[in-house]
Amino acid sequence: MKFNKWKDILTSDAIYLLPCLLKWIYDLVITRKVSNVSPGLYHYKGSGDKAIVVLHGMYSYPFLMHSISKLASNSGPVFSVRLSYDKSNPSIHRSKLKKVLNKIEKDFGFHEFILVGHSMGGIEAAHLGFVDKDPRVKGVFAIASRLKYDEQGRKCLKACLNDIYMGIQSSDLPLYQIAGQNDWNASIDSMIVRKETSHVIESAHHFDILFHKELKQKLAEVLNQWS
Repeated sequence: MKFNKWKDILTSDAIYLLPCLLKWIYDLVITRKVSNVSPGLYHYKGSGDKAIVVLHGMYSYPFLMHSISKLASNSGPVFSVRLSYDKSNPSIHRSKLKKVLNKIEKDFGFHEFILVGHSMGGIEAAHLGFVDKDPRVKGVFAIASRLKYDEQGRKCLKACLNDIYMGIQSSDLPLYQIAGQNDWNASIDSMIVRKETSHVIESAHHFDILFHKELKQKLAEVLNQWS
């Protein structure tokens, strides 16, 4: 089934943007539950041996991942990263992501990471874990992320997605995938690679999945298992 991208964005996704932004500003400026430890790196306090690194999607920003980051902080310390994705030269944002992990490791003393990414953030989390095979990555939680190439995918991502798919097949690194049945950005088949560790939310779209009760339940369950 084909979905009207802009209709879904305006009627189901956009209504979450302003409330989410206001909550993020409130916790960043007023309650100080979120601290800006360096440009583009936000820290949510939590206890645990593994740091949880949260990655937003393309054309997005950490404030959209605020509710995810707050929930994840119940399972461990959370670091939400601002990345400027460059599809023509992905080595730029991949290098920045590794530098961020190095900084967290040096400044906060964490040596193991669980990566939680939405859309492009999930793709880059999977690339770091399954292609680069960074030994510090102990699990990848991908939300509405295409992890296998199909005809709907952008051709510039074909090689990357093929590498990720092959890497997943040959790895035992924990992976959990969650997707919305009504996602206009990617097909279910491209977002669900390991069916035994996945969940599809029937009513969810590409962005509103971030605020869905089912996602929060699954995220809490998986992080408690991995932490």
